[in-house]
Amino acid sequence: MGVKRNKAAPRPPGTPLRLPIIYMLIAILGWCGSTAWGNPSDPPAATRGIIAIDPGHGGKQNGSRSPQGFLEKEICLALARQLAILLEPDFRVILTRSDDYDLPLTERTGIANHHRADLFISLHTAAGFVPAASGIAIYTYKPAAKGPGLDREPSDASEVAVWHLAQLPHSTASRNLALLFQQQFEAMPGAPAVQTGQGPLVVLAGADMPAVLIEVGYLTHPATAERLNTPAGQILYAQAMARAIDSFFAARRQSAQP
Repeated sequence: MGVKRNKAAPRPPGTPLRLPIIYMLIAILGWCGSTAWGNPSDPPAATRGIIAIDPGHGGKQNGSRSPQGFLEKEICLALARQLAILLEPDFRVILTRSDDYDLPLTERTGIANHHRADLFISLHTAAGFVPAASGIAIYTYKPAAKGPGLDREPSDASEVAVWHLAQLPHSTASRNLALLFQQQFEAMPGAPAVQTGQGPLVVLAGADMPAVLIEVGYLTHPATAERLNTPAGQILYAQAMARAIDSFFAARRQSAQP
């Protein structure tokens, strides 16, 4: 025997349809998850890797200054942006700072670790007492014989010990990356001498990926400062770095092949 069902009363014209509360909540939460909370609606495009670029200094920390008044923090940010433009078609690029503000040293590598970057590149300029001093220097991390390192972050000794362990497994890859940068910088037109070195640099210590610090030139050298402050000069340096990064990933792909 069938069950008798009551017919729903007809809805008067103009009366809004009232959805059950649960459906309304689902709709609202779905909108928040896709739009209000910034989640992309489509999956990100495939990339060859994630590159973290760290423009040195920022905020109250100007860094070195050229005779013309150019500041290291501004040169490094402009160069980082130019490098990002060249890399972004193939790589996902993370800038540790995107504007002029202070950022602790350990937070810079913390950002790279958070995004699981494949490379960490910290950009700087140098300064000398003699205006004729010039050249490009590329550094990788090496623990100090004693003490936490050249910088004063972090202050807790146990924290320093753990933090410094992050970069050690990547030492060989970091040195290989430094050599690739050296080769590309030396191939630049009119490039000065390029050298590589190692040191207890805290900004590199906590990077859990191959990492280098590059001093792209001496701001106290007038001609170098002019070159680094022009878009054409910045593109030249950025192209050399992009080629080095391409070579690093090409070598890694080749070594991964059976």
